[in-house]
Order: sequence, then structure tokens, then C-alpha cells
Amino acid sequence: MVVSSENEGTDAAFTMDTSGLSGGTSPAFTNVTMAQNAEIVIDGITVTSQTNTVAGAIEGVTLDLLAADAASPTTLDVAVDPEQIRGKVQTFVDAYNDLFSYIDDQRADEATLRGDSTVRTVVSRIQNIITSRLGSGDITTLGQVGISQIEDGLISFDTEEFDEMLAEDYLGVRDLFAGSDDAGGMVYLLGLSLSDMTDSVDGLFENTNEALDDRISDAESTIERYELSLENYEIRLRTQFTAMEELISSLQSQGQALSSFNVQ
Repeated sequence: MVVSSENEGTDAAFTMDTSGLSGGTSPAFTNVTMAQNAEIVIDGITVTSQTNTVAGAIEGVTLDLLAADAASPTTLDVAVDPEQIRGKVQTFVDAYNDLFSYIDDQRADEATLRGDSTVRTVVSRIQNIITSRLGSGDITTLGQVGISQIEDGLISFDTEEFDEMLAEDYLGVRDLFAGSDDAGGMVYLLGLSLSDMTDSVDGLFENTNEALDDRISDAESTIERYELSLENYEIRLRTQFTAMEELISSLQSQGQALSSFNVQ
């Protein structure tokens, strides 16, 4: 019988207790493979991991260990991948333009959200962030990396200008988007603003929904009052017309009675 752990590393180590067995010879177990962690040396520093995937040893890099050979060191070159970075920025630009195209449609004449204050707040908050100066380095605006506003609140992305700035000042471009120890970047500030607006407890949209619910409730109460008033008015009219009808019938009877007299 072979017993093995489904997990890796020393945290998955186990022992077998056979003291409770009876009725025969107690089995003797032998360790075939001891539980151990993955271990690598990076620039003279030993790093251990519970699995063959090592994350955090090198900032922004995840290592998948495939074989063990201490006699054959591996050289790892970590370089900036402009294409990947540009692709992520393009994805952001596309998402931004999708949002503002939708907002523009909803604010058109006869559209549902035309003149809505919540929409104006959303637009103001987002545009204030992307047009602000961020950080204190040489690159502080999106315009410096090829992102600029065009008509209808949309933005354009000059990839050639972005690539040039990325090659010239990678850290400056990184800090503009991701932030540094001194200041939050555009993505960080935008994330805070979006989280605030979409918070399910007291966010902008939740407060707007609650205000709309209150208005609907007030409108329904007003409708109920008008309906009750109309019912009462209908009852009063019916009572008055019934009384009038009775008076007219009485008058007709009196007229018929008078017409039966003969003048001598």
C-alpha cells in the first residue's frame, strides 16, 4: 500500500498512527519520498516555496520550476514588454470610450437620462481624474503619453507617442498609471472613485436609487390620495344628481296634478 499527499511542500507532510490496529501484525511504513519545499537561489539568496511555483521572489515575476539541477544555473533576463503594456492601455481606452458613448446616447434629446444629475456627476468625476496632473515626476498627464480628449467626451490613443515615452521613461509611465510611494496613479484614483460611486451601501448609484424609490413612493401616495378624492367626488355628484332627479320627478308629478284641474 502506498499513501501520498495530494499537496506539495512540508505543510502537506503527514504521519501514520497504527497503534489502534489489532488482530494481526502492525504494518510498518517506510518513507519513500520525504515532504520538502522547492528551493532556489536567486543572486545568492535562498528562496523556498511550498509549490514549484515561486511568486514574489522577483517583483512582478512568477517562476515555474520544472527541473532541479544545482550544477546548471539559469540566467533570467527581465525586460519591459511594450506590446503587452500598450495592449492593456488600449483596453482601458476602449472601455472608457464605450462608457462615454453610452452616456452620450443616454443624454441625447428625448433620451431617458437627458439632464440627469447623476450622469453629470459620473462624467465630472471621471473626467476630472483623467485630466488632472498626477504625481510629481516628469510625466504627470495622460496627454504626455499619447492619450488626449476628443469630441463627445471620448479619448484618443497615439500608440507611437506612447511607445516613445515608455522607452524613454518606463518608471514615469508606470507611476502615471499605477502610482508610486508618493502619490496614487490614475488607475488607483479612478478605482477609488468608481468604488465610491458603485458602493452598495452608500454609493452614488445606491443613493440615487433610494431617492428614486422615495419619489416613486411619494407619487404612489399622491395617486392614492387623488383616487380617494375622485371616489368621494363621484359619490357627492351621484348624491346630488339623485336628489335633483327626485326633485324633478316631484315637480313633474305636481305639474301633472295641476294640469288635471278644469277651469269653470
